[in-house]
Amino acid sequence: GHIVYSVKNEGKIFPSPVAPDYPEDAIFLPGKSTEKPEESSSLQMISPQAAYVTLEMLKTVVTTGTGQGVLGISPHLGGKTGTTNGNTDAWFLGVMSNLVAGVWVGYDDHSKTLGGGGTGSGMAAPIWKTMMQVASSVL
Repeated sequence: GHIVYSVKNEGKIFPSPVAPDYPEDAIFLPGKSTEKPEESSSLQMISPQAAYVTLEMLKTVVTTGTGQGVLGISPHLGGKTGTTNGNTDAWFLGVMSNLVAGVWVGYDDHSKTLGGGGTGSGMAAPIWKTMMQVASSVL
């Protein structure tokens, strides 16, 4: 697996391989497995029904809601935009078929606002889309 990250104002996206010391630390990564099988119930965090409803809500944000700006990079997309009161923070958290990432835009000390266009859909989602286009081509 890989972690993909970007550093403020550098304009680059870096894929970093993830190789846990012990396979049981990351059984979800391709090629990883445990020597002793886990009980399937011990790995289930939420019910399949709750997972389905959550994914459908995230997909709806992208297909008909505030996340429409990320459309076109994959047929399998879901996400959530967010903006704080006063437009001091904006974010987009999204999923593709094999990648999950989030983008936050703002000032750590809340000394400035992002302005009227400083929303999750207006600022963070376009950054996320660009990052994921590059990340999906690298991985």
